[in-house]
Amino acid sequence: MKEDLTVIVKYIKQLYPPEFNVFSTYAELYHNYFASQAKKNAESHLEDKDIYLLLSWVHNIYPKDMRKDRVLAEELEKVKLGSLLPSSLSKELEKKYLDSEEATIKNSLSKCLDKEIQRWKEDKEPEKLNGHFQSELLAIFVIQRRAAGLAGPPGARTHPPLLFHLPSSYKDAFEDFKEKSKKHRYYKAILIANINNCWNFRQLSRFPFFQPIYKKFTENKWDSSNEIMNEIIKTTSKHISDFRTLKDPFYHAIMEKIHARLVKEYIVRLLKRKVSLKTPAQQQNLAQHISKNAADLEAFCTSNGSQATWLNSALPKLAEIIRLQDLGAIKIEVATLATTYPDIRKRHLEAFLYIKANLSRSELKSVLGYLADSTASTPPGAPLFSNINVS
Repeated sequence: MKEDLTVIVKYIKQLYPPEFNVFSTYAELYHNYFASQAKKNAESHLEDKDIYLLLSWVHNIYPKDMRKDRVLAEELEKVKLGSLLPSSLSKELEKKYLDSEEATIKNSLSKCLDKEIQRWKEDKEPEKLNGHFQSELLAIFVIQRRAAGLAGPPGARTHPPLLFHLPSSYKDAFEDFKEKSKKHRYYKAILIANINNCWNFRQLSRFPFFQPIYKKFTENKWDSSNEIMNEIIKTTSKHISDFRTLKDPFYHAIMEKIHARLVKEYIVRLLKRKVSLKTPAQQQNLAQHISKNAADLEAFCTSNGSQATWLNSALPKLAEIIRLQDLGAIKIEVATLATTYPDIRKRHLEAFLYIKANLSRSELKSVLGYLADSTASTPPGAPLFSNINVS
């Protein structure tokens, strides 16, 4: 058809008077023939692949290849040919195709999910891909990407993408596994495999293993803080080795959570009102311990992949407030702390300043009032102090 119409435009059209409308006559004859064939095929029993091909031809190949041809475009614009299929029939075919694809995808999704749940019951380590644990969810999300890109054949009417979420039954099964299968030989490996393929399950980031160690800070009144910090780092290092099989973005996110939790727990110990130091020498000694612990903590977290650099100044700033004795300098450091961590509140600072027992009541009130003024107009940043409850 395209070749014939091209010959008509180039060589035959000019042999007839314009009123004969030679090109229009031929174009309409060809178009009507193809339209009748397309309608005949559409009304017959078609498989999904045949529907896809027919609709692609009707909506994409025919109009683009013919009507946008460099030689034919101008002439075809004058003819105003319609679609090869009636709109109602085209919509019917599109719906049939999408319904069938949706059913196929849902069936594949269900089989993959059932297979993954069954794997948890086996005494087998999840498979690895490029050093990272993988689950059947990898196949599931390939299916989901297919569904998200499914909007009918190219050129057909625009349809919203098919979106499939993990069924609640699967989420419930995963939560049940997390709670009841902690003694499973490959418990962490299975959790990590699922997280690698579904970040919705990122609630793995619970780190109770270092909380008992942190309590030693107040029990020993910080005299052995360096030894305690070394113990915390050693214990944490042992546990994060399991996370190495997470994919990079997930591993970095977990490390940031661990980093934040380590800093937070340290601050919690400082706010327990268990240590009250009256002399500058005592305060400077504690400040040195905190600074050393902060440096060790930063080095450990950074070397293990944490990118949460915003956490690094929290403990040094608190140490500096303990070290300083001039009231004006303390206020400046408090203002700097509040600028960096705008979620700090008077209750946090008041609990922390319990350490500085040589501050008079009026001096304490002055510092607390300065914090209230400095945080009032400061926009919220990454949360740190807001996650700390003060009794």
